[in-house]
Amino acid sequence: MMKYDTILFFALSLKQWIGRFSSVICCLSIGFFACSSSQQFTSIHNPFPLSVSGLPYQTQPLYSNSSQYITSLEARSVIEEVFNDEGIQLSANIPYRKNNTSFVLDGYSQKYNIGYIWMDKFNLEEDAYILWHKKQGKTQKRDYLKGLKFMATSDYANDEVRAQAKQILDISDQGQQEKMYLHFIQKQRLKDIIDADKHPLLTQEATAALDISDEDSTEQQSAFKKVFQIAEIVDFSNDFATSTHLQTASKALLDMQDQQQQQVAFDSLLQRNRDEKMSLNEALTIEKGMLEQQEFIALISQFDERFSYSDKYHTASQKKRKQLDKMKNPAEQLQLAWQISTNKREHLLDNLAKEVHLYIRWAKQQQGL
Repeated sequence: MMKYDTILFFALSLKQWIGRFSSVICCLSIGFFACSSSQQFTSIHNPFPLSVSGLPYQTQPLYSNSSQYITSLEARSVIEEVFNDEGIQLSANIPYRKNNTSFVLDGYSQKYNIGYIWMDKFNLEEDAYILWHKKQGKTQKRDYLKGLKFMATSDYANDEVRAQAKQILDISDQGQQEKMYLHFIQKQRLKDIIDADKHPLLTQEATAALDISDEDSTEQQSAFKKVFQIAEIVDFSNDFATSTHLQTASKALLDMQDQQQQQVAFDSLLQRNRDEKMSLNEALTIEKGMLEQQEFIALISQFDERFSYSDKYHTASQKKRKQLDKMKNPAEQLQLAWQISTNKREHLLDNLAKEVHLYIRWAKQQQGL
């Protein structure tokens, strides 16, 4: 049976143009209804314009209710599978240096002039983010106060965290309150790093930094900075979202014994990573030059709301969420919550695959392939 929206589309088109092109419509109608019912009306266009990328991305304070997105590992796996299905073999980690732009593509085919970059927290420069504590006025205050109030009352926080959050909430000067909150968040992050125990060196340095008694001193801030630097390197070595060459280099650096040489190597690798990142201005340059340069690089963003776990675009999830809120049995709640998450994940990855197929067909069409 033909899809209802397809029939509706045809009916509206028929009503709009009848009387002016009746003979043409008649021919088109016969041809349209002769098509298989499995065919769908799809316009060929670029499905990844920056206008829907979710960039610049607005970061959120700790414990705030921020959106969750599909992982970079999942996304890259789906994207590259689609390219293979379309008969396009990609070369990986391709440096791109043209028109005052310099970054690394995840994959590109010289034969078809088609490739992609998956834009996430690992490969975007600072202009692609709006840090929550850099916002102005009431919005800024509301955001970090929301996180503080949550920590002061939440059962998920321990007594020490609740007490410190309440103490910061009692500070009347907003500037001092925000400063104390940021320092508090840094220390909480260090504790999380120690609990996670991702790498012996990282755990050791985080423990030493927390042991510094002179609060907010230059010594303490330098120690914090070093820990967060090592944490970034450890993420490079562990996270499958990272490009292969960066992952390999990170693992080698973490095994170095000479601390002075290791620090120099850390600085060099982090600078190299910054050089390889894509800025929002560079993304705009790529988008504007696609047709002129005949180089089709899909700018696919992790922060695109189409790939978010938010219920906003998932009617089925909204209904199940209401059902979940009414349930009393914890085991049944957990089972349904897992089902909701799994269904969403499958839906999001299917959507991503469809959009990548569409992009490749659009890019080929622009080149007459």
